[in-house]
Amino acid sequence: MEYTEDYDTNITANENEEIHQDNPALSQPVPPNTETPNHSFRIRFKSRHIIIRVRLPLVPDKFVNLWPTNTEFYLDTFKYTKKYLLRFPYPRQIQVNADEAQVEFVGEYLTVTLPILQIRDDFNNKILRKKGYKPEGKSKEKSDSKKKKKKQKTTADDGSIDKKAMLSLVESINDAEDQKLEAKLQKEKERVNFIQQRIQEKQERKRKRQELRSKSLEELKSSMKREKKSSKRKNK
Repeated sequence: MEYTEDYDTNITANENEEIHQDNPALSQPVPPNTETPNHSFRIRFKSRHIIIRVRLPLVPDKFVNLWPTNTEFYLDTFKYTKKYLLRFPYPRQIQVNADEAQVEFVGEYLTVTLPILQIRDDFNNKILRKKGYKPEGKSKEKSDSKKKKKKQKTTADDGSIDKKAMLSLVESINDAEDQKLEAKLQKEKERVNFIQQRIQEKQERKRKRQELRSKSLEELKSSMKREKKSSKRKNK
């Protein structure tokens, strides 16, 4: 079972108006009546990808302006009659390889899959990076200073992922999943026990009814025999 996390990335219309100016993907200001489309954001830890799914009903793909970067997601449909704008930074300090984005538009759902290059481990508040990746905004000077800290538990100068930190993250996730599974099994066990108890009670009531019916039938037969004998004696 692959562990995933879902995030709410909703942005208000006011926030959209404030941030649109510095995005090179925009060729015009945010039009009036622009809406934020329904969407979902999911992190897949095993495959190290993020998946963004956006619902764009009745919007042809040629009118979708998709411009994801390594640090934030951007999409608009300003050239279509229905105006949508979706822009948000990736959570947990995630950085992705936008050049390797996989895009699929099926029906009214646009799905964008991006490989993760960097992510913050919320369990120990450390930054985990793919080997060989140098995060955006880091100068060569800062990169060189990291070479002196190879023995630290955080990310090394070559950007390799701290194995202990990753193991800690995986173990924490596994523990959480085990607890959820154990709780689910306990509930299922209680449900089965309850059903079995009800079945036993029903069978016990049925057995008592059968015993009572058999007893009543035997008493009726005995009564009829006594009446028959009594009738014979009278006839003699």
